[in-house]
Amino acid sequence: MARYQKALSWARQQDATYGVTGSVNEWRYKAGLDGEPAVGVTLRVVELNTGNVVWTATGARAGWGREAVSMTAQKVLDDLIDDIPAGQD
Repeated sequence: MARYQKALSWARQQDATYGVTGSVNEWRYKAGLDGEPAVGVTLRVVELNTGNVVWTATGARAGWGREAVSMTAQKVLDDLIDDIPAGQD
């Protein structure tokens, strides 16, 4: 957690308003003939002045055989990022 706190401190010094953090919950190829990639990711947007999490989402996906796990992860991240609210409605 010390690394996370250092990153938050650095971002505040840069006058950033928000930070993005997250975790990888799953990153593997499934056992079996095709060995499909499987990815699970959680993203959080943090308001740096307060430390409050203002948005969070978790996504997971299994890809097709022969697809790289990184490509599957990119699809998950694209879907999650598309759901971040931007601006005021």
